[in-house]
Amino acid sequence: MIGPSLLLILLVAAYPIGYAIWLSLHEYSLIHQGLSRWAGFGNYSSALWGVESHAFWNAFKTTFLFTAISVTLELVLGLRWHWRCTRPSKAGRSCGRLFSCPGRS
Repeated sequence: MIGPSLLLILLVAAYPIGYAIWLSLHEYSLIHQGLSRWAGFGNYSSALWGVESHAFWNAFKTTFLFTAISVTLELVLGLRWHWRCTRPSKAGRSCGRLFSCPGRS
């Protein structure tokens, strides 16, 4: 019963990923419809090591910092919230009851 669902999810996810890979390997024009030519890994090499590579590396650095800060913050806040809700005090029990499944306390 889970097979058709997984197949649908795979198809819905595989098409955009495959199309993105195809686009990344071509020089594609948004102005002239249908105009595209094979670029191979030239797009990647110019983005990583070309004249304008500083823009890519600045974006990479910003994304890395944002991810590191947000994951660290979410981890700390999540652990703090868990600690608060599982304390043996009355406030902890109330918090745990508020956010747990019905019938569990």
